[in-house]
Amino acid sequence: MERRKILLGSGAALATALAGCSGSEGSGDDDSDDETKSITGSETESDDDGGNGDENGDESAAGDVPGFDESAFALESETLTVESIDRDGETVDIVAESETTNYEELLDELGSFVDDIDAAVVDADAFEDEVETLAWVVDHDGMKVVSFDVDVEWLINYRNGDRSRDEVASNVRETAE
Repeated sequence: MERRKILLGSGAALATALAGCSGSEGSGDDDSDDETKSITGSETESDDDGGNGDENGDESAAGDVPGFDESAFALESETLTVESIDRDGETVDIVAESETTNYEELLDELGSFVDDIDAAVVDADAFEDEVETLAWVVDHDGMKVVSFDVDVEWLINYRNGDRSRDEVASNVRETAE
């Protein structure tokens, strides 16, 4: 008799476990784009595409800078290395790591930055249409050394010969903090 109770109990447990694995709601159709119940119990439409939710409605990849070739962007600097380039709307955030904490030495390199940025701009029209500012932050061992902004209009004027490299560097220097 005791053996029957054990068999019956384990059979019920197995049936319960299998029922939980086989499906729900009796339909067996698990379409995540169908209606789902919200917390309030009302039915709502779900647009879950299985992604990670990082999409911002842009058709370009996250961080993609139109008209700018990140792989061609190399600083001609012995003290700086670009760590990241991320686009947020009309601003491109550039984080660089410095081997020095000398503020003036870093600002003196601004002229070469102008040429380095210009060399990476492959489609000036697309770049100018989508980007307004390059916001730089230069760190040393995790601490900010300097930050500055580069107005894209200054770069376009430089590219078109309407402004010298020194003029652009001077404008950028004025934004330095």
